[in-house]
Amino acid sequence: MSKRVTLSIPDALYRKLEEWRDSFNLSRVFQDALAEMIRRKESLMERFHDDLPQIIARLRQEKREAEGSWEKLGHDRGLLWARSAHWLDLKKTLSCDAHTLLGDTSPFSDAFRKSLEEETAGIDKEDRADFTGTFAAGWLSGVREFWTMVEDKL
Repeated sequence: MSKRVTLSIPDALYRKLEEWRDSFNLSRVFQDALAEMIRRKESLMERFHDDLPQIIARLRQEKREAEGSWEKLGHDRGLLWARSAHWLDLKKTLSCDAHTLLGDTSPFSDAFRKSLEEETAGIDKEDRADFTGTFAAGWLSGVREFWTMVEDKL
Protein backbone atom coordinates (compact mmCIF):
# COMPACT_ATOMS: atom_id res chain seq x y z
CA MET A 1 0.00 0.00 0.00
CA SER A 2 1.31 3.48 -0.82
CA LYS A 3 1.00 6.71 1.15
CA ARG A 4 0.87 10.18 -0.38
CA VAL A 5 3.47 12.78 0.55
CA THR A 6 3.35 16.45 -0.34
CA LEU A 7 6.66 18.15 -1.17
CA SER A 8 7.67 21.77 -1.46
CA ILE A 9 10.35 22.83 -3.92
CA PRO A 10 11.76 26.25 -4.80
CA ASP A 11 10.15 28.13 -7.70
CA ALA A 12 13.25 27.86 -9.89
CA LEU A 13 13.35 24.08 -9.49
CA TYR A 14 9.63 23.86 -10.21
CA ARG A 15 10.09 25.75 -13.48
CA LYS A 16 12.83 23.30 -14.48
CA LEU A 17 10.62 20.39 -13.45
CA GLU A 18 7.84 21.65 -15.68
CA GLU A 19 10.22 21.56 -18.65
CA TRP A 20 11.14 17.92 -17.99
CA ARG A 21 8.03 16.53 -16.26
CA ASP A 22 7.30 13.99 -19.01
CA SER A 23 10.85 12.59 -18.77
CA PHE A 24 10.60 11.55 -15.10
CA ASN A 25 8.52 9.30 -12.94
CA LEU A 26 8.59 11.73 -10.01
CA SER A 27 7.31 9.15 -7.53
CA ARG A 28 10.09 6.74 -8.51
CA VAL A 29 12.76 9.50 -8.37
CA PHE A 30 11.64 10.51 -4.89
CA GLN A 31 11.35 6.91 -3.65
CA ASP A 32 14.79 5.98 -4.93
CA ALA A 33 16.43 9.09 -3.49
CA LEU A 34 14.72 8.70 -0.12
CA ALA A 35 15.52 4.98 0.06
CA GLU A 36 19.20 5.73 -0.66
CA MET A 37 19.36 8.44 2.01
CA ILE A 38 17.77 6.13 4.59
CA ARG A 39 20.15 3.32 3.61
CA ARG A 40 23.14 5.63 4.15
CA LYS A 41 21.87 6.79 7.55
CA GLU A 42 21.20 3.23 8.68
CA SER A 43 24.64 2.12 7.47
CA LEU A 44 26.28 4.96 9.38
CA MET A 45 24.29 4.15 12.52
CA GLU A 46 25.30 0.48 12.27
CA ARG A 47 28.99 1.39 12.04
CA PHE A 48 28.85 3.57 15.15
CA HIS A 49 26.11 1.79 17.07
CA ASP A 50 28.36 0.11 19.63
CA ASP A 51 30.63 3.12 20.11
CA LEU A 52 27.95 5.81 20.01
CA PRO A 53 27.34 6.07 23.80
CA GLN A 54 31.09 6.51 24.43
CA ILE A 55 31.44 9.00 21.58
CA ILE A 56 28.49 11.03 22.88
CA ALA A 57 29.89 10.98 26.42
CA ARG A 58 33.29 12.16 25.16
CA LEU A 59 31.75 14.95 23.08
CA ARG A 60 29.60 16.09 26.01
CA GLN A 61 32.70 16.25 28.22
CA GLU A 62 34.62 18.20 25.58
CA LYS A 63 31.68 20.58 25.21
CA ARG A 64 31.54 21.15 28.99
CA GLU A 65 35.27 21.83 29.06
CA ALA A 66 35.10 24.24 26.13
CA GLU A 67 32.12 26.06 27.61
CA GLY A 68 33.86 26.20 30.98
CA SER A 69 36.94 27.79 29.48
CA TRP A 70 34.82 30.33 27.62
CA GLU A 71 32.93 31.14 30.80
CA LYS A 72 36.22 31.57 32.69
CA LEU A 73 37.58 33.83 29.93
CA GLY A 74 34.42 35.91 30.09
CA HIS A 75 34.56 36.02 33.89
CA ASP A 76 38.14 37.23 33.89
CA ARG A 77 37.39 39.88 31.26
CA GLY A 78 34.30 41.01 33.20
CA LEU A 79 36.38 41.43 36.36
CA LEU A 80 38.97 43.40 34.43
CA TRP A 81 36.35 45.73 32.94
CA ALA A 82 34.59 46.23 36.27
CA ARG A 83 37.78 47.47 37.92
CA SER A 84 37.75 50.63 35.80
CA ALA A 85 34.04 50.91 34.99
CA HIS A 86 31.99 53.93 35.98
CA TRP A 87 29.65 53.36 38.94
CA LEU A 88 26.55 53.98 36.78
CA ASP A 89 27.70 51.46 34.17
CA LEU A 90 28.31 48.91 36.90
CA LYS A 91 24.81 49.47 38.28
CA LYS A 92 23.26 49.11 34.81
CA THR A 93 25.24 45.98 34.11
CA LEU A 94 24.02 44.33 37.31
CA SER A 95 20.46 44.37 35.99
CA CYS A 96 21.42 42.68 32.70
CA ASP A 97 21.35 39.12 31.61
CA ALA A 98 23.51 37.65 28.84
CA HIS A 99 20.77 38.08 26.24
CA THR A 100 20.36 41.78 27.08
CA LEU A 101 24.11 42.29 27.05
CA LEU A 102 24.46 40.73 23.60
CA GLY A 103 21.83 43.02 22.09
CA ASP A 104 22.48 46.23 23.99
CA THR A 105 24.22 49.35 22.71
CA SER A 106 25.25 50.94 26.01
CA PRO A 107 28.88 51.74 26.88
CA PHE A 108 29.30 48.60 28.97
CA SER A 109 28.04 46.38 26.14
CA ASP A 110 30.59 48.03 23.85
CA ALA A 111 33.25 47.04 26.38
CA PHE A 112 31.82 43.52 26.46
CA ARG A 113 31.87 43.26 22.65
CA LYS A 114 35.46 44.50 22.56
CA SER A 115 36.45 41.85 25.13
CA LEU A 116 34.64 39.18 23.14
CA GLU A 117 36.26 40.24 19.87
CA GLU A 118 39.71 40.22 21.43
CA GLU A 119 39.22 36.74 22.89
CA THR A 120 37.72 35.31 19.70
CA ALA A 121 40.09 36.84 17.15
CA GLY A 122 41.18 34.11 14.79
CA ILE A 123 38.28 31.80 15.64
CA ASP A 124 35.82 31.14 12.86
CA LYS A 125 32.37 32.68 13.13
CA GLU A 126 30.46 29.46 13.77
CA ASP A 127 32.66 28.40 16.68
CA ARG A 128 32.50 31.91 18.08
CA ALA A 129 28.70 31.89 17.92
CA ASP A 130 28.57 28.63 19.89
CA PHE A 131 30.26 30.19 22.92
CA THR A 132 29.23 33.85 22.81
CA GLY A 133 26.39 33.32 25.29
CA THR A 134 28.68 31.39 27.63
CA PHE A 135 31.31 34.13 27.43
CA ALA A 136 28.61 36.76 28.14
CA ALA A 137 27.34 34.84 31.18
CA GLY A 138 30.92 34.59 32.46
CA TRP A 139 31.55 38.28 31.79
CA LEU A 140 28.47 39.22 33.81
CA SER A 141 29.45 36.86 36.65
CA GLY A 142 32.85 38.58 36.79
CA VAL A 143 31.21 42.00 37.00
CA ARG A 144 28.83 40.76 39.71
CA GLU A 145 31.69 39.19 41.67
CA PHE A 146 33.54 42.50 41.58
CA TRP A 147 30.40 44.34 42.71
CA THR A 148 29.94 42.04 45.72
CA MET A 149 33.52 42.88 46.79
CA VAL A 150 32.97 46.65 46.68
CA GLU A 151 29.23 47.22 47.20
CA ASP A 152 29.20 47.48 50.99
CA LYS A 153 32.24 49.79 50.95
CA LEU A 154 30.56 52.47 48.81
